[in-house]
Amino acid sequence: MSILITGGAGYIGSHCNKAFRENGYDTIVLDDLSNGHREAVGETELIVGDIGDKKLLGNIFTQNKIDGVIHLAAKKSVEESVINPSLYYEENVVKTKTLIDVMLENKINIFVFSSTASVYGDVGQTIIGQSDIGQSDDDSMDQASIDENFPTDPINPYGQSKLMVEHILEDYDAAYGLNFCSLRYFNVAGADPAGEIGSSGKEEKNIMPILMKAVSEGQKIKVNGDDYNTRDGSCIRDYIHVMDLAEAHLLAYEYLKKGDGSCSGGDCSRGDGSCIVNLGSRNGYSVLELIRETETVTGKKINYEIGPRRAGDPEIIVASNKKAEELLGWVPKRSNIQDIIRDSYNWELSKKY
Repeated sequence: MSILITGGAGYIGSHCNKAFRENGYDTIVLDDLSNGHREAVGETELIVGDIGDKKLLGNIFTQNKIDGVIHLAAKKSVEESVINPSLYYEENVVKTKTLIDVMLENKINIFVFSSTASVYGDVGQTIIGQSDIGQSDDDSMDQASIDENFPTDPINPYGQSKLMVEHILEDYDAAYGLNFCSLRYFNVAGADPAGEIGSSGKEEKNIMPILMKAVSEGQKIKVNGDDYNTRDGSCIRDYIHVMDLAEAHLLAYEYLKKGDGSCSGGDCSRGDGSCIVNLGSRNGYSVLELIRETETVTGKKINYEIGPRRAGDPEIIVASNKKAEELLGWVPKRSNIQDIIRDSYNWELSKKY
């Protein structure tokens, strides 16, 4: 049996593919290469195509013994989604529904979904009073972080598109027995510690590749706003190492394989069936703090300027990951900020694509 990884030639998808293969699973990658690289999939079979192509999907599912789908193919720019929401609803919602429909037609019902913390919207006013965010690992951090029961209220079409898919998954679970795990990512960064895969120019809107360019090429970068209600005025985010994230997808798949039922509303207290889980480090760093940490790790000075706020950006998002630990057995191993920066910098110095 094989696992289909959509978007598996992209940044996160390629790390997931590596994690599955290193743990003995056969994988097939489906990617349109709009944001991915052939080199990133290694020896894995790569099918170049669109997740909205029903005929192609039907051929993949009938010609291969597919046991489950890890779905990462999507549009992901908050800024672009505000400018062109139609594109995001088509790519992230309509095409995902097509993928799930064809899956179910072929009796495949294990689905791990790449969601986002953007489904929570602007949560800053609720938790901004916790001035120790990013500075502590004790249980008090959970008072300043978002768990899966936090109200969902996306403030941009990107987050809205992901939440729409989560609603579809819950309805399909109830009606058709789809077993899903929706993984709500916080900010993903870092690179494969072995240096085989990492980010590329196609991810240049992400903060870590931007910082690495600033370090390696001396490029001046822009900080989008310094007037937020945070400790230094810049946005605060929870950063998670991409290899920790990849391991979470593996654990989510194995959790669903062992499940013998489903549970509604993302509760999953029984330990079986479908679930919604946050993936974050429980620590938050502001953009200006991240710049200073990068300067410390690399020994290089970063030239930056303050620009206006970016449309659709919440001021602070930090995760509670208790449920991921309790339900999936997932504990981040490389998500301290120094490891993330170090692996990103090593990839920047020797990257292969």
